[in-house]
Amino acid sequence: MSRTDTLRSELARLVKNEADAQQEVAKHARDANKHAADASKKIQAASKTKSPMSRASYIRQAESSAAKAAASEKKVAAAKKHLADLAKANAAKQKSLDNAEKSERAALARQTSKDRRAEESHIRRMASLRNGMAALPAPKPEPLRVLYLTTNPEMLSGGALRTDAEVRNVQNELRGTRYRDSVVVRHLPAATFEDMLNGMNDIRPHVVHFSGHGGGSGILFDNGSVALPAGVGIDYSQLTRFLSATDEPPRLLVLNACDTLDGADELLSAVPVVVAMSDKITDTAAVVFATKFYSAIASAQSVGSALNQARAVLSVLASAEDHLPECVCREDVDVDNLVLVTPD
Repeated sequence: MSRTDTLRSELARLVKNEADAQQEVAKHARDANKHAADASKKIQAASKTKSPMSRASYIRQAESSAAKAAASEKKVAAAKKHLADLAKANAAKQKSLDNAEKSERAALARQTSKDRRAEESHIRRMASLRNGMAALPAPKPEPLRVLYLTTNPEMLSGGALRTDAEVRNVQNELRGTRYRDSVVVRHLPAATFEDMLNGMNDIRPHVVHFSGHGGGSGILFDNGSVALPAGVGIDYSQLTRFLSATDEPPRLLVLNACDTLDGADELLSAVPVVVAMSDKITDTAAVVFATKFYSAIASAQSVGSALNQARAVLSVLASAEDHLPECVCREDVDVDNLVLVTPD
């Protein structure tokens, strides 16, 4: 049973309990009114009778009915409190159900998009085999150049990221790979958007990697200030213009930042392959992802296999964030055959 099915079942039970509680309030209220009316009748009868014995009997009966009315009023109050608690629990459960349904819809949309891309990739593969040509020209036998941009403008305001540890781990991992001499990493810390443009001019990277803060609308670069560090937001349309403003656009863009998958489709007009995160990602998972992804790339694995290797390692973490890295590519690109490092 899915989480939404469980929540719907629990919500239905709460709704029934709430209806039962409303009936209970009504029952005790009727009982209280009946006993109060009985007490009033007995008091009137006692005031009319001339017999002392009858008057005493009526008064005793009135007191008994009044006590029963008071007891029923207490039950009404208790039942109303129980009803209020159920209403509160009902509202909280409905909110949980709404959130769960929203998450399921988002997951279904991501899976549908993923299935569509897989189907398109299969079609391209079949067409490539029929045409006897590769989906993407093989890279020239030259070192893979990676422009590694890291930003941490919120390090003094509680939003610090361990991008320094990420770069260190990636570089250490690359030293142990088989084709380490075939990968050149140019790291630009506290990167501004001007640094990105200058880096693309200087080394003409095959891969542009960004690690920092991201969101649904864009990513956060550094302002370059030493005294007053702050973030500079660049939306995906602006990022697309930067990446397109070169004679040799990168083959791959990696956005190792939270909620960056939203901009992937727009960025495909500048780069053929985009790897991005579909939701928030923890510091630990971001470091592990980058380390294992580039280790596989430097071992002459395809981009598709490198992504799968990184996901496999992420699945072992306690946070199990292997569902976050997603790959989006142009229709004429097959990431399972796209190898960026050519073995000697």
